[in-house]
Amino acid sequence: MSRQTRALDLSGGGMRLALCSGVAVGLMAGLAPAPAVAQGTVEEIVVTARKREEALQDVPLAVTAYTSEQLDRSGITNPISLMGQVPSLTATSPSVGQTTAQFAIRGMQGSDSLLTIDQPIGLYIDGVNIPRPYGVNSSFFDLQRIEVLKGPQGTLYGRNTTGGAINIITRGADHQGLHGFLTAEAGNYSKWALRGAVNVPIMADKLALRLAAQHEERKGYGRSRITGQRFGGDRDIYNVRGSLLFTPVDSIRAEIKADWLQNHTNGVLRVPAIYVGGAATNTQIARELARGTATTPVTAAQLAAAQALGEQIAAMGRADIFTTDTELLQHEDVDVFRVGGTLSADLTEHVLLKSITGYHKLERDQIYDLDGTRFTILEINTRPDPAVATPFTFDPQPLTGAKFFSQEFNLSGDVFDGRVNWLGGVYYSRETGHDRNATVFRPLTSTSPLSVNFTDNRVKNTSWSIYSQNDIKLTERFKITLGARYTEERHFLDAISSRFNPGNGLFTCSFTTAADVSFADRYVRCSVPRDATFDGVSWLASANYDISDDVMVYLKAARGFKGGGWNLRVPTAPAFAPEYARDIELGVKGEYFDRRLRVNLAAYRTRYTNKQESIIIPLGLTPATVVQNAATATIKGVEGEVSAVPVEGLTLRGTFSYLLGRYDKFPGALDVLGRPVDASGEEFSNAGTGDPVKWAYSLSARYAFPLAGGVAGLQADWTWRDKHNLAARLTDPSLTPALVDKYYGEVGLLNLRADYELADNLLIAVFATNALNKHYQRVTLPSVSTGNVQYAATMEPRMVGVQIKKSFGAGE
Repeated sequence: MSRQTRALDLSGGGMRLALCSGVAVGLMAGLAPAPAVAQGTVEEIVVTARKREEALQDVPLAVTAYTSEQLDRSGITNPISLMGQVPSLTATSPSVGQTTAQFAIRGMQGSDSLLTIDQPIGLYIDGVNIPRPYGVNSSFFDLQRIEVLKGPQGTLYGRNTTGGAINIITRGADHQGLHGFLTAEAGNYSKWALRGAVNVPIMADKLALRLAAQHEERKGYGRSRITGQRFGGDRDIYNVRGSLLFTPVDSIRAEIKADWLQNHTNGVLRVPAIYVGGAATNTQIARELARGTATTPVTAAQLAAAQALGEQIAAMGRADIFTTDTELLQHEDVDVFRVGGTLSADLTEHVLLKSITGYHKLERDQIYDLDGTRFTILEINTRPDPAVATPFTFDPQPLTGAKFFSQEFNLSGDVFDGRVNWLGGVYYSRETGHDRNATVFRPLTSTSPLSVNFTDNRVKNTSWSIYSQNDIKLTERFKITLGARYTEERHFLDAISSRFNPGNGLFTCSFTTAADVSFADRYVRCSVPRDATFDGVSWLASANYDISDDVMVYLKAARGFKGGGWNLRVPTAPAFAPEYARDIELGVKGEYFDRRLRVNLAAYRTRYTNKQESIIIPLGLTPATVVQNAATATIKGVEGEVSAVPVEGLTLRGTFSYLLGRYDKFPGALDVLGRPVDASGEEFSNAGTGDPVKWAYSLSARYAFPLAGGVAGLQADWTWRDKHNLAARLTDPSLTPALVDKYYGEVGLLNLRADYELADNLLIAVFATNALNKHYQRVTLPSVSTGNVQYAATMEPRMVGVQIKKSFGAGE
C-alpha cells in the first residue's frame, strides 16, 4: 500500500458539511503498522481501466475509482450504495428482489433482468464478465478497488457496454508474507457481521494463498401485519473467497480466484399505496372473504365491501410506510459460484501474453407478493389459492439457473521505444440456463376464474469477438488511441408457457393451440423455439494533449452496441434488434497547487439507434412487460469530480452530473395502459427507483488528526438526487399530483462515520447511513401491472453501527 493511499482518502470528500451537519464521520479501513495523518496532496490511484496499469489521471476517458479504504470511509457497502458517489451512475434493486443490482450510466439502463435481455453496463469481477445482475447486490469485503468507466467501452470490453463498465477487483494473494485482518460489526435491526482474511506464503516469492470470508445478518426494517415477517434490507449472507498466486519465474504470473456466495433475504418492502380496484379485483377479494371457489357468485354489497376494504388497506399503507399487508411468506435465495484464472507471460521484453478464463454459476429461488395485500391478486412462484383445487406441485429445480463460461486471449506490447503501445485479442463466451416462474393472478374479467400461469424457458447465448486497441505517442505531449472490435452473437430460446385449468387439472398452452395438456407434455406441445444471430462493430478514437505535466485535455469518440434478443414473456413476438450508441466526449483532467486540488470534467453527447425500451402490453388475461426498439434518441450531459486538500488532514470532495435524454423519433411507443402513442420529442422518463435524473451531486469531507498516540478521523458524505422526470404517457392514472411528487421527488441523504486507529493496528469506528432518517418511497411498476393495486417500495431508513477491526502483518 502506498504512502498516499494509507495516509489519505478522497472518495468520501465533500463540501456540504456546514449545511447538513456539524459532525463529520469516517472509517479508516486500510491499517498501517503505525497510524499516520493525511499528507497535503490528493491521493493517486492506479487503475487497469484500459487493461494495463496506469495512473487514473493519465486515462483519456471519464473514470471514477475507489480504493477499499475509500469505500469503507464513505459508507459504500454494496453496489447499490455506489449511486450518488459516482457521477452519472444510478443503481437499483428492481421489484424482483433486493439481491439484484441493475446499473445505469449516463442514462443507459437495463430494460429487465431476464436471461434473454442483456444489460447496457458491463460488470466485471477480477476481469471476468458477470452477465446477470442476480446476487450482485451483496456486501463488499476484502476489495482492492472499484473502477467505473463511463460511455461506450465496446472495443476493450465488448458488447453490452454501451453505457460503460464497472470493474470490481478483489484483494488477491501476494508475496508480502503472513498478514490479514478480522472485522466485527454490530448495528440496529439486529445486524451483526464477521469478516476476515489471511494471506499465507507457501513458497517464498513463488506461491501464496489468500483466504477471505464473511457472514452478515440483519433483520428487515419493515414487517407484514398479517404474518409478522420482516422485509426490507434484511439479509443472511455467507461468502467465501480464495486466491492462489503462482510466480515460478519473473516472467510468468498465474492467479486463480474463486468465490462462493449464498444470500438469503425476504425481499423488497412493498406497501400498498393506492387501491384502484374494479369489478374483477373486487370479485376476487369478495370470493376470498367468503371462502368461496373461483366461480362463487358475489353480490353488489360484497363488491362494495371489497372495494372499501381495499381502500382501507391502501390508506393504512400510506399512513405507515414500514408495514405491509401481505399474507404471503416471501423469500429470495441466491447461490453464486465464480472462478477466474489469469495467466500472464512475458514472451519478450516488449511482448506480453495474457489469458483470462471465467466460469459463473447462478441458482435463484424466490416467492413474492407483487401487490402487497392480504389477497391473492398477483403473486409470483407461489401455489394457487387453497379454495382452488389443483394437483400441481412445484418442480424442485431452481426458478432461475445459469452457467456462464468465457475465455479471452490478448497479446500486447510496445514498439518504437515505447511510442506505440499495441493490444489485440479474441474472446468467446457461452451461457446456458433456464428462467421459470408461476404467476397466480386475478384475471382482467370478473367472470374468469383465478388463473395460474407457468413458464419454463430454456436459454442458450453464445458470443465471439476479435479486437485491437493501440496508443500512439505522436509527440511527448500529444497522443492518439485507435481501436475496433467485431462481435457476433447467437441467442436461442425454447419458451414453454401454459395456463393451469383448475377444473380438470390440465394446462392450456399460451403460445400454441394445444389444450388439455399434462404437466409433462407441456415441454413438447407448448414449446416455442426461437433462434437469432446478431453482429456488430464497436470502435474508439481519441486524442489527448498534455497542456502541462499536471493538466490533460482529451476528445474521445466511440461506438458500442447492446445485444438483441427475444421477449421471454412473449416468445412469438419478433426478436428485438441490438441497440447502438455513438458517443463523443470532451474532457479535462488537472491537478493544481502542488497536487492539493484535482478537477476532472467531462461533457458528452450520445446518439442512440434502435434504443431498447421496456413496455407493458395487454396479454391475454394479464399485462406483460416486453422489450421493443425505439427509433432514435439523444443524451447530452456534463459531469465533474473535484478533490482538495486545503490543509493537512482535511480532504474535501464533490461530484456533480447533469443529464438530458430525449427521443428523437419514437412513433410506436405505448402508454401505461398499452395504447399507442407517438413519443417523438419526449424526454426520458425516470420512473424507477434508480433511473437517471437530470441533476445529482455529492459533497463530502474527512478530517484526520493525531489523538492520544493514534489517529482519529471524522467523515460526512452528502448525496442529493433531483426529482424524477415522469412522462405523462407513463404516469399511473391512480396517482394524484401530490403522490407523484411524493414517490418521485428529490432525495438528499447523509452518511456519517468516526474512527480511531491505534498504533497496534486496531481500528474502532461508529457509523450511520441515512443519518437524518429520511423516510421515503419509490414507485416502480404501475397499478395496471400489479392487479390494480399501486404499491410503493419503502427505502432504507437510518442505519447505525459500530465496527472493530484488527489487522496483522505488513501486507495489510
